[in-house]
Amino acid sequence: MKEDQPPRTPEVFLAEFAIQAFATLIGAAAAFGLEALRRRHERQDAHIEQFKAALFVLILHRTFLRTLHAQHLMPRREDPIRAYSLHPILVAPPHERVDLLALSFLLSSKEAELLNKLGVAEAQYRSVVALVEQRNQLHFAFQARLQVAGTSEATLDDIRGIAGKMLGRQLEDLTSEMYRTTEHAIGFNRDVYVAAVSSFKRLFPKSSMFGVEDLPLSKSEAA
Repeated sequence: MKEDQPPRTPEVFLAEFAIQAFATLIGAAAAFGLEALRRRHERQDAHIEQFKAALFVLILHRTFLRTLHAQHLMPRREDPIRAYSLHPILVAPPHERVDLLALSFLLSSKEAELLNKLGVAEAQYRSVVALVEQRNQLHFAFQARLQVAGTSEATLDDIRGIAGKMLGRQLEDLTSEMYRTTEHAIGFNRDVYVAAVSSFKRLFPKSSMFGVEDLPLSKSEAA
């Protein structure tokens, strides 16, 4: 026969309830903490991928700029009639853009200035692309006039006469601007890339960098 259990007082009930409530609270807090940690890791992983994507776009842009400079601009750099002898450049530029909105998390970090630099690098690249396209159209118009003139060899003054004062001036100015802008964009892109890699290592010290430098170019550019 079981011994009679002492009566459970309100104090005992309250103590048992407090213990159960505390255990439930601890479990909920632990689950909440784990979920918050998981979300934090997910955000960081997303930021890492977005940052790496920006670095890769910088490399694509610089590769195009370097190819343009080495294969098209440099061979005619000292040519006195380069504005006319440099044919339209029909190499398709990469359409990828640096996603500045995706990198807005930088604004709440010590690397906020990098976001502005990335925006400037993107704008400079787009300026070069626009100059190339605009100059192409002018040169096509010049080629049409040259064909009508039927001239194969001519002096600079002769060529300017064929082009016409307005078209000739525009073509010469745009060509000079394309040289200047391309060379500046290459250097600025490289500086921003180096700064971005340093920022990446500071923000994500435990994440490995893919280590991509300039993409390989053709033999004619490497010469």
